[in-house]
Amino acid sequence: MNQGYDDASMDSPTAGSALQSGAPDPVVVAIDDDAMLLRAAKKALTSAGMVCHTATTGEAGLRLIREHAPDLVLLDLVLVGEDGFTICREIRRTWSPEELPVVMVTGLEDLASIQAAYQAGANDFLTKPLHWKHLPYRIQHVLQANRAFKALQDSTRTLRSIFAAHPDPIFTVDAQDAVTLVHSGIRGEDNALRPPLGTLDELLPKDLAAQVREHCRLALATPAEVLSLEFTHPFENEPHFWEARFIASAEDRVLVMVRDITERKAFEQQIRHMAYHDALTGLWNRHALSTTLERIFQDILRSEGTPYPKTAALLYLDLDNFKRINDTLGHSLGDDLLKVVASRIAEVLRPSDVLARAESSDVESVARIGGTNSA
Repeated sequence: MNQGYDDASMDSPTAGSALQSGAPDPVVVAIDDDAMLLRAAKKALTSAGMVCHTATTGEAGLRLIREHAPDLVLLDLVLVGEDGFTICREIRRTWSPEELPVVMVTGLEDLASIQAAYQAGANDFLTKPLHWKHLPYRIQHVLQANRAFKALQDSTRTLRSIFAAHPDPIFTVDAQDAVTLVHSGIRGEDNALRPPLGTLDELLPKDLAAQVREHCRLALATPAEVLSLEFTHPFENEPHFWEARFIASAEDRVLVMVRDITERKAFEQQIRHMAYHDALTGLWNRHALSTTLERIFQDILRSEGTPYPKTAALLYLDLDNFKRINDTLGHSLGDDLLKVVASRIAEVLRPSDVLARAESSDVESVARIGGTNSA
């Protein structure tokens, strides 16, 4: 009985790229109401070493997808009495674009249809008439991109698990830049036989890979020393600070211990801010101001006797009768007033003002040196 689909087991695939590499044959489900087109697509794909199941209705296609767990779906946009967009959205309710790529096929060439196909969840788009010799290569390209994305996801999950289980994971880097995780014990055959995670260039950005490679070279040149490298590298889409320590463990192998120091860096930044800033207004405190004035004074002294000696001026502002505000309206309102005054002063500073030449772009161009009675 014809249920709207046929089984690919009737056609045994010839030797293709998947068979030659030892990998499982890619499985494709093709959904189209044109039986001749399905037969031609099936022949082209099986000849390239793929397994192809075909269906002439969306319902039968969804049933094939559930039964055979394909690697890719080839879906016609316009079916008799059915909408390819709806079928694609139905597929996406269960399988993500990464889990199951969908390539939509149609004779419509308007941009609106192409845009609607991608919005429905399609990974790629083909227009009729199809070139049967080119079709397998196009399918292989989509599958390769999908496999690369899955490999990246697997690598991310592996790294996430590593850092969750080992706060300070240890890796080895050999002469070929292959990186291997050391789970337990620094030395031993078990660790040496573990499969590499990848090379430095595959795992790290180009500049960071070059820094790590240079530290590995230095570690091998000075086997008794422990070298350190601090760097930034995003993890789970968040910026992170890292510290890596390098020490040679063999003539051609370096142990690298990696530690996430993001919290430590944040704490150090907080300490630095507290040391040089007023807790209430966020402006420089007396210590920061005196340090800056001393630097400016030394610059002026060094410029004496030159054709263009430097000069400087210091503007000191005092809020008269501020104690009365604290006594009558309360210290909370007095603190709010200080914040407003500080903000207004910072807003009117010019680029030519001496204290406006701070390294930070924050309101660090003016300082609060007063106590409870002045600012």
